[in-house]
Amino acid sequence: MSRILLLGDQSRPRYHSLQEIDPLLGRIQEFHEVVESEEYSELKKDQLFDFDVIINYIDNWQDRGNERAEQVLCEYLKEGGKILSIHNGIILKSAVELLRLHGASFQGHAAYDLLTYEKTQRNHFITQDMEPFSIYEEPYEFDFNGVQKVDIILDYHLNGKSYPAGWVTEEGRGRLVYLAFGHDRKTFENKPIQELILRSIDWLLSY
Repeated sequence: MSRILLLGDQSRPRYHSLQEIDPLLGRIQEFHEVVESEEYSELKKDQLFDFDVIINYIDNWQDRGNERAEQVLCEYLKEGGKILSIHNGIILKSAVELLRLHGASFQGHAAYDLLTYEKTQRNHFITQDMEPFSIYEEPYEFDFNGVQKVDIILDYHLNGKSYPAGWVTEEGRGRLVYLAFGHDRKTFENKPIQELILRSIDWLLSY
């Protein structure tokens, strides 16, 4: 059974508590062992390689993140680590190199709204056979850095426009998936969301 480290904030979240992801954990634990931690400021690279995948749901990097933790995560990825960043996991303004490895930075979002998600690639493993679906979510917008190569696999539609909602990238021997949804537990109760996250984990593990 694969081991997954879930990083987030439970005692001191800014906007998104680690508890929001609870409805998803049961599904993941059918296939993987999950260890939760909010001690990401004390990360050590050797400890990270005890896990097969890291799920990054970090919400309070602004107050609790630091250069050493950023360096550890970057080295982990470059040396073959696997990271799944969800929603607020990309809000890392002071972590310049870690943001570069994500391929984009968070620019803000409009009001919570009904978004329709649709795959952008017919045959990518994560989105194959996925049908469009709609949920209420925060419509995150991003600025892609143009340096890190990303493959966008998922869009959302709002007011007649399309926006990136998910992508994959590789760095060295490592892989990273970013998924933009994940504001609250209602999102994680959604079956298509659960399926996309499980497939993302499987894609990360397949390399």
